[in-house]
Amino acid sequence: MLYYTFKNHDFSLSSASRQDSFWQSFINRILEMLLPKANPDFNGLYHQVKTWYVEYDIEKQHTNREVGTDDDGHVIVKAPFGRNLGLWVDEELNDDDYKRLGATAISSIEFETLWSKKTDGDDV
Repeated sequence: MLYYTFKNHDFSLSSASRQDSFWQSFINRILEMLLPKANPDFNGLYHQVKTWYVEYDIEKQHTNREVGTDDDGHVIVKAPFGRNLGLWVDEELNDDDYKRLGATAISSIEFETLWSKKTDGDDV
């Protein structure tokens, strides 16, 4: 396993910064009612994440787990957890992709310490 940390990037296509037409907004609302969200408990918190921590399986080339912390270093999201699949876990990134995001290696102990901390969503 590899463990990485990197700063959150500003994703300019986030729903908060996008101006949809009336019909696009209407269709989006209908789809949101019909399709389950991948991260229902944490979706509204991703814009608050300042630093990400990921556990990456180098052999399977797959992200296993993720933790997001806020400005103060508090864990605010982690996945997969409960009914939340995860943001990075759901992506097909490889080791080089994480390096392009500016990821640096951390120890498994550092990751496990963060993973063991509770978030507000731990009760779900």
